[in-house]
Amino acid sequence: MISAMHQNKQKSKSHTDDLGTLTGAIIQSAQSSLDTFVISFHDGRGLILEARLPDIDATISSADKLPHLSEAVCSVDWSWIYGSKIVKVECVHSVHVEAMAVRLILDPVGPININVASWQGKPFLSFMPYKDPRSKT
Repeated sequence: MISAMHQNKQKSKSHTDDLGTLTGAIIQSAQSSLDTFVISFHDGRGLILEARLPDIDATISSADKLPHLSEAVCSVDWSWIYGSKIVKVECVHSVHVEAMAVRLILDPVGPININVASWQGKPFLSFMPYKDPRSKT
């Protein structure tokens, strides 16, 4: 497991390097729940991002080991990122909370920022954008 937020910059760089192995991967599918974001890639790998205040924990595994997420409360249709290529993965400081965020730079859709926050003491993930910014709806 890789933590997106670390106390020292040296560890943070190491984390970015690990997530950097996803550069060039093509997204096959994605799902999210309140506290988890799962991406499956065409090359058989998968990425799990989990809210763990003040961190986002990232796990790269085989796609067949990814959890199936189903949560009607905040279901997001991620089909607009299918077929996109990971250009870059960054760990960035969140402007809104004292935590780190993960930024996925995707081609052709652009960046998606995944932030962690807390509501009633429980961590959750937020996504910006959560729908295709190229869409008129």
